[in-house]
Formats: sequence, structure tokens, C-alpha cells
Amino acid sequence: MPQMRVKKREKDKPPVDKNVLAQFGRLVKQTAAWQYTGIVLGALYLIIAGLITFRYHRILDFGMESDFLFEFVPLAKRLGEGTLEVGPYRGPVYPILLQGGKAITGDYFIAGLIIGLLAATVTLIVTFSLIRKLFTPEIALAVALLMMANPYFFMYTYQLGTDMPFVALVTCSFYFLLAGDEMKWRRLAASAFFGALAFLTRYNGITILAVPVLILLANPWKLDWKRRSLAAALFTLVFFASIAPWGIYSLKEKGSFFYSENQRNIAFEIYAKDQVSREDFFSKSNPFDGMSIPALIKYNPPVFFGALATNFLQHGLYTFQYLIGLVTSVFAVAGLVLLLIRKMTARQAIFLLLNLAFFMALLPVHFEIRYPLFMLGALLTLAVCGLFLVNLNIENSFVRVVSVLALVGLALYTSLNSYQINRGQIASGPAEVIAVADWFKVNVPPESRGVSVAARKPHIAYYTGLDYVPLPVASTPNELIQQLKEQKVSYLYIGRMESQFRPQLRGLLDARRPWPGLKKIAASDQPVSVLYEIE
Repeated sequence: MPQMRVKKREKDKPPVDKNVLAQFGRLVKQTAAWQYTGIVLGALYLIIAGLITFRYHRILDFGMESDFLFEFVPLAKRLGEGTLEVGPYRGPVYPILLQGGKAITGDYFIAGLIIGLLAATVTLIVTFSLIRKLFTPEIALAVALLMMANPYFFMYTYQLGTDMPFVALVTCSFYFLLAGDEMKWRRLAASAFFGALAFLTRYNGITILAVPVLILLANPWKLDWKRRSLAAALFTLVFFASIAPWGIYSLKEKGSFFYSENQRNIAFEIYAKDQVSREDFFSKSNPFDGMSIPALIKYNPPVFFGALATNFLQHGLYTFQYLIGLVTSVFAVAGLVLLLIRKMTARQAIFLLLNLAFFMALLPVHFEIRYPLFMLGALLTLAVCGLFLVNLNIENSFVRVVSVLALVGLALYTSLNSYQINRGQIASGPAEVIAVADWFKVNVPPESRGVSVAARKPHIAYYTGLDYVPLPVASTPNELIQQLKEQKVSYLYIGRMESQFRPQLRGLLDARRPWPGLKKIAASDQPVSVLYEIE
């Protein structure tokens, strides 16, 4: 009887796994664990976001980018002239970056766009690297993909201001603090240094001083009390040593090491927002002028802390609803519950507690969606933990497939939402300002031009190259004209912002009507706006 020949499998070659899902799972794990994945994701985001930004974001909008012209460009210009001015609300880091960028690009707007793009790229790469260290590579990859798709992460990539640079610096501080399994002095010092830079960008960065307290209480590196105390002391020392030059300069120029006028924003939010408009509060004297933050607390403690409690709930709901959306919020809450069921690590707890501390530091001021942007990485991490049913140790392949499909669906939904939000916002700048400014620069010779222009927003001044004069408060057009003459202002611009917030001046939009003391220079039709010369 003939024997059947059995083909033996070579020992060196493993059996081919024909399970597509298993192969896909291995590919995802390998991709997430690859040392260059974060850099590749960052480069991909930088290219795509850069192409969209430079293609569509051509004009500064009337929203948060007004601060870019109100505050940052003037500070950067004075820096270029050799004067380091202490601003009322923020530190010197962003104006320094802006002036440096302008020296390279020749334009503040282009410099601001590049700063935002680079800051967003750094935030994405460092967030991916940090979450990979604190959780798993797969969670980090999912967080990075959702972050890239998030509408407000992209929005504040192209909108000019301190928001994205601040987030990048805070994220770097968190990374150097928490990425290592063991405490290393240099990494701890680097964390404190980046925390100081965050503070010198936006003063709510002072919250980073929660780190020494958390080092002592949570003991993330299992140190004895002596080394733990030394670590907390080193962080504090490096932080204050890093901000000391600016603090000493502020003390010399303004009389305070921690000079800031942010208490005015707090006073308005806590005590005055229901009694007076924001414009009237900041343009006129009020009983809170000159009050420090402790004085504001003592002014009416029940009202102050009651407002904080209300804002905690309201701002928290707004953050979940708008920053990540209600669907993602459900997964985030589930993820937090799952992490609490099985005790999270000390470093994971510090990461979440620091985000909470930074959130609470913003409770005394009004809510804007850009303020809690630094929380995006933490909230998305919680959401992915909820999606992946972390800590439940479920090995069922069907459950894994459902989780991955849910992640893909969530990413697609978030991307679509981002498109809907940003397609109008990215090009929402006032085209009528550009039309008037272009006509002015072409038809008014430089030697015949005046010096300054009054408007409610500084855009017309920036695009015409004139000095900006805030629009005075006046009851009638004639009263306004008289005030501008007394201030020796050269031009008056009236557009949609002026007519919307100063309805008593709306008649000035009718350039056909004769206005004593005014001469029409240029006008636009859609929307209507007029540039007058003051005679």
C-alpha cells in the first residue's frame, strides 16, 4: 500500500493568519507603537492645515482676532522699535514670537499664521507621545486622530492669538512631568520651564503651580518624603527663576511683580455683567477700578463663590457640548467611570487633575470655547477609554471590532462637523474693510495721507497702515465729529461693527447725506461701510 507523503511546514515560517481583522489589529498596534508615528501625524496635519489656512484665511475676523490687532501687533511693533512694553492682560512670549516671525516673513499676519500652525503641530505630536506613555499606543493613536478632526482644534490653528501657543506650552510641560516612569531632575526642570513660558503667554498658566502639591500628595514616582519634597521645591524654584526677569521688569515699570489687569474681567463677570454693557464697563469708571483679586473676593464673598459654582456647572456643560460634542461627551464620562472602577495610576490621576485645575482657574471669567482648549487631549483620552472599554479586560474580537467601528464613525462625524463649522468661519473676515483699504492705498498718495483713523475695531487701521484710535463714546454723529476734531484724528470709519454696537451713529453709513466736518473718501456696498476724512 503506497504511503501518503505529508508536506511538513518549515520551522522558520509561521502559519499564515487569514483572519483579516487580526491582521488589521496587528497593523494598528504596530503603527501606534512605531517611534515616528507622532511625527508623521504632525507633519500630515501641518501640511493639510497649512494648505487650507493659506488658501482660505486671508483676512482677520471681527471676533477673537481683534485681540491680535488690539493688543499683540502694537506690543510687537513697540518691541521692534526697541521698547518692551508690559501689556495689561498677557505676558511677553507671544509678542516676542510675533515680532520674530515678522522679521522673517515681513508681515504680522503671516507670522501669526505660521506660529499657530507650528503650535498646533507641536500640541498634536506631544499629546500623542504623552498619551502613549500614560495609557497605550492604541489609545494615543485614536486620540490624535480625533484631535486632528476636532473643529475647534483646527479653528484655533488658523485663528491668530495666544490660544494654540499656550496649549502647546502647557502640553509640553505635562509631557516632561508625566512621560517618565521615574523622576529625573532635568525632565522636572524642563516641565517647570515650559510651565513658566505658558504663564508668560497667558497668566492663567500660574495654575501649573499645582504640580508641586500633586507631587507631594500623589507621589507619582514612589519617592520618599525627602526626595518628594526636593522634587516639589525644584519645580517651584525653576518656575519662579524663569519668570523672575519679567516679574522684576513689571515691578519696575508697573509697580507689581505680577502685574495684570485681568481682575477687571473678573469684576465684570462676577458683579457687573447683568447691570451694564461690557463696552460701558471698560470705557467708564466703576466702583471696581483698582481692586485686586483678593479685594474682589472680599467685596461680596457669597456672590463671588456663588458665581464660581454656577460657572463650574455652566462652563463644564459648554465645554462638553461644544468642545467635544455630546456624543463624544457620553464616551468621555464612560471612560472616566471605567478608570475609576479600576484604580488609575498616579500619573494618570495627575494628568486629569491638572486639567481640572486649569479649568477651575478660568471660572471667574466669561466662557469662550477657546479657553478650555487645553483640555481637549484629556477629554478625548477619556472618550477613547470609554470607546475601548478600558480596564474591563475584554478579549472578545467582536467587541473590539465594534469599538473600532465606533471610533471610525465618531472620527467621520467629528470631521463633518468641523467642515460645517469652519467652512464659513475661516473666510469670515470683513472683505469690506479690505475693499476700502485697497482703494485708499491706491488713490490717496502717501504724502497726502493723514495719520490716524477712528473705528470700533482696529482692522481698517491695520490694512491702511494708519494709527488706530478707539471710537469715542458719543450720543450723536455731530458729537462724535466734534470729539474727533478735538483729538486731531484724520479719518473716521463706519461699518457693520460701528452701526451694530453704536446704533446712534448708524446714519453715518449714508454717505450721500452731507455731514458737516466730514468728507467721504471711500465706500463699499456689500456690506455698506464708509471712510470719511475729518476736515
